[in-house]
Amino acid sequence: MLVNLLTNAADAVAGSGGLITVRTSARQLTGVGANIGDARSEVFRAGDLIVAAEIEDDGTGIPADKLEKIFDPFFTTKPTGHGTGLGLTVSKTIMDVHGGVPHDLES
Repeated sequence: MLVNLLTNAADAVAGSGGLITVRTSARQLTGVGANIGDARSEVFRAGDLIVAAEIEDDGTGIPADKLEKIFDPFFTTKPTGHGTGLGLTVSKTIMDVHGGVPHDLES
């Protein structure tokens, strides 16, 4: 999952000399996200100590009108022959299986 996110970040800054920032931290949860009431939300509880990993780049980004599709299988913003459109789908599935919660994509 981290390799996929780092590869996407590298693609986003390719040729621009852009910056990729990787942050990890231990954090105490203040909430459990949108799955409250779902059995999966029981994996984490408010107050639990978790490890958060963030990858940020200063590339051009994904156009706002495409953000809702980024986890769809085979959707890609890359040119033909550069990616399958499965990386973020698989990464999200791995995160979901482990009870992770995504950071707000628009912040």
